Amino acid sequence: MQAHFERRREQGEVRQAKRMIAEDVLRIAIHLRGMATSKSTPRSLGSAEAMFLPTTAWKEYGPVLARHWKDDQNDEYDTLSLYMTSVSVMRSLLAGQPANAPLGANLLERVEEGEELVAECYTILTGNPVPDPD
Repeated sequence: MQAHFERRREQGEVRQAKRMIAEDVLRIAIHLRGMATSKSTPRSLGSAEAMFLPTTAWKEYGPVLARHWKDDQNDEYDTLSLYMTSVSVMRSLLAGQPANAPLGANLLERVEEGEELVAECYTILTGNPVPDPD
């Protein structure tokens, strides 16, 4: 009986972690879509990580997924982990750019690739595609 309750608690932790990370991943998708569409940097990057290309939920809840996901989910975890690390790098690259400036070809390519990967991450977490903003 105790094992049953422990398993239910762990499943709840994983569900919560997925939901919290999915919120940040959705914000990242919106930010990247905006940059890809406008082909420019955002009007404001903000000073806080929580505002632009957020990774705070990943830092807090990623270890929960690492601890509780089954071995057959390693590929999914690796995809999320690598992508969320690359988001931090992209945020740093963009921080050095002026606001509302045209994206160079290399940076635009990274943003467009990021759009595809963030969609995959959102699907891993929610089982659904990224919602269409229209």
